[in-house]
Amino acid sequence: MNLQLVWFRSDLRIHDNSALAAAAAKGPVVAVFLRSIEQWRDHGHGANKLDFWARGVSALKASLNGLNIPLLHRDIGHFDEAPNALLEIAREHGVKQLHFNYEYPLNEQRR
Repeated sequence: MNLQLVWFRSDLRIHDNSALAAAAAKGPVVAVFLRSIEQWRDHGHGANKLDFWARGVSALKASLNGLNIPLLHRDIGHFDEAPNALLEIAREHGVKQLHFNYEYPLNEQRR
C-alpha cells in the first residue's frame, strides 16, 4: 500500500486543495492536524480563536469522513515540534509521502 499523508495546517478546505488532490492521485490517504495551543497563544490567539480552530477541525473531520479519509490529531507545544510529530505518524502508519500546502507563517509575514 502506498499510503499518503496530508498535513492540514491553516487551510482546512478539502475542495480546491492541491495537497489533498495530489495525495489522492497517488494512493490511499490519511490526514493529520497538529494542534499547537502554546504556539497559538504566543501569537496572541485567545479563547475565541481556539474555539474557531476546534470547530474548523471538527468540520474538516466530517468532510474527510465523507471521503473515507481518517483525520489524526496530535498535540504539540510549538511549531518546531512538527517535523518529529509528522515523522512519528509516518512511521506508525507506513506513510510513503507527505503532502501539504504552502503557507506564509505569521513571523515571516511580519518581515
